[in-house]
Amino acid sequence: MTDKKKAETHGTDEPFLRLMGIGGPAVLKLLGIAPEEAEEYTFRSVVLKDRRMELDTEGIPILEGQGKRVYIEFQGYTDKFIRDRLVSRIMVACAQDKYANKALGGIVYTNEAYKK
Repeated sequence: MTDKKKAETHGTDEPFLRLMGIGGPAVLKLLGIAPEEAEEYTFRSVVLKDRRMELDTEGIPILEGQGKRVYIEFQGYTDKFIRDRLVSRIMVACAQDKYANKALGGIVYTNEAYKK
């Protein structure tokens, strides 16, 4: 695989990453981030070390120290343990980056039935 191809590969579904690039602040507002803070994030896809634990998106304050990191999963099927997995992935991501401040996790269900 070429370096260019590797650079284009994301650990998440490309449409969700694009969604966050276009409407990320709106999603953050739905998750409880203050409107004035929601505009101050940039988004990337994250692949955690070793076991390929993947988070759909991670929101990082543009200026480090302002606001908290936000981790978002887009859930497109029923998964009884999605909350547990999200929390564990957030913990691994924070440990991997040596990030010791506040973090917020959120799940966006693509269908009401998947929330049960």
